Amino acid sequence: GTRINGLDVSLSLNGVNGGHVSKSGDDYWYDAIVGVRLRQHLSGPWFLRLTGDIGAGDSDSTWQALGLIEYQLKDNLSLGLGYRWLD
Repeated sequence: GTRINGLDVSLSLNGVNGGHVSKSGDDYWYDAIVGVRLRQHLSGPWFLRLTGDIGAGDSDSTWQALGLIEYQLKDNLSLGLGYRWLD
Protein backbone atom coordinates (compact mmCIF):
# COMPACT_ATOMS: atom_id res chain seq x y z
CA GLY A 1 0.00 0.00 0.00
CA THR A 2 0.87 3.67 0.27
CA ARG A 3 0.97 6.03 3.23
CA ILE A 4 0.48 9.72 2.42
CA ASN A 5 1.75 12.13 5.09
CA GLY A 6 0.98 15.83 5.11
CA LEU A 7 1.62 18.85 7.28
CA ASP A 8 0.01 22.26 6.92
CA VAL A 9 1.22 24.86 9.44
CA SER A 10 0.28 28.52 9.96
CA LEU A 11 1.66 30.98 12.52
CA SER A 12 0.41 34.49 13.15
CA LEU A 13 1.83 36.91 15.75
CA ASN A 14 0.41 40.29 16.73
CA GLY A 15 2.73 42.67 18.57
CA VAL A 16 1.72 45.08 21.32
CA ASN A 17 2.73 48.04 19.09
CA GLY A 18 0.54 46.91 16.20
CA GLY A 19 3.15 44.84 14.37
CA HIS A 20 2.00 41.67 12.63
CA VAL A 21 3.98 38.67 11.39
CA SER A 22 2.43 35.72 9.55
CA LYS A 23 4.13 32.59 8.17
CA SER A 24 2.73 29.39 6.70
CA GLY A 25 3.92 26.31 4.87
CA ASP A 26 3.04 22.78 3.94
CA ASP A 27 4.81 19.57 3.05
CA TYR A 28 3.66 16.17 1.78
CA TRP A 29 5.53 12.91 1.39
CA TYR A 30 4.66 9.38 0.28
CA ASP A 31 5.88 5.97 1.44
CA ALA A 32 5.26 2.48 0.08
CA ILE A 33 4.22 0.14 2.91
CA VAL A 34 3.71 -3.56 3.60
CA GLY A 35 1.84 -4.82 6.63
CA VAL A 36 -0.12 -7.49 8.47
CA ARG A 37 -3.51 -7.46 10.18
CA LEU A 38 -4.96 -9.95 12.66
CA ARG A 39 -8.49 -10.05 14.08
CA GLN A 40 -9.02 -12.72 16.73
CA HIS A 41 -12.43 -13.61 18.17
CA LEU A 42 -12.27 -13.61 21.97
CA SER A 43 -15.75 -14.38 23.33
CA GLY A 44 -19.28 -13.36 22.37
CA PRO A 45 -19.11 -9.97 20.60
CA TRP A 46 -15.49 -9.27 21.70
CA PHE A 47 -12.49 -9.24 19.33
CA LEU A 48 -8.78 -8.41 19.47
CA ARG A 49 -7.31 -6.53 16.49
CA LEU A 50 -3.54 -6.21 15.91
CA THR A 51 -2.12 -4.32 12.94
CA GLY A 52 1.43 -3.43 11.92
CA ASP A 53 3.20 -2.11 8.87
CA ILE A 54 6.59 -0.83 7.75
CA GLY A 55 7.62 1.18 4.73
CA ALA A 56 9.93 3.69 3.09
CA GLY A 57 9.95 6.18 0.26
CA ASP A 58 10.20 9.95 0.58
CA SER A 59 10.95 9.44 4.30
CA ASP A 60 13.86 7.27 5.45
CA SER A 61 11.50 4.73 7.02
CA THR A 62 8.05 4.59 8.59
CA TRP A 63 6.20 2.07 10.73
CA GLN A 64 3.10 1.75 12.86
CA ALA A 65 1.62 -0.69 15.36
CA LEU A 66 -2.03 -0.78 16.49
CA GLY A 67 -3.77 -2.84 19.14
CA LEU A 68 -7.54 -2.70 19.73
CA ILE A 69 -10.16 -4.43 21.82
CA GLU A 70 -13.35 -4.35 19.74
CA TYR A 71 -17.01 -4.86 20.58
CA GLN A 72 -19.07 -5.95 17.54
CA LEU A 73 -22.30 -3.89 17.52
CA LYS A 74 -23.64 -5.10 14.13
CA ASP A 75 -22.30 -7.12 11.19
CA ASN A 76 -20.53 -4.07 9.74
CA LEU A 77 -20.14 -1.88 12.86
CA SER A 78 -17.81 -2.26 15.85
CA LEU A 79 -16.57 -0.04 18.66
CA GLY A 80 -12.90 -0.25 19.61
CA LEU A 81 -10.54 0.97 22.29
CA GLY A 82 -6.83 0.75 21.74
CA TYR A 83 -3.42 2.31 21.19
CA ARG A 84 -1.57 3.31 18.01
CA TRP A 85 2.12 4.11 17.64
CA LEU A 86 3.23 5.77 14.41
CA ASP A 87 6.91 6.54 13.81
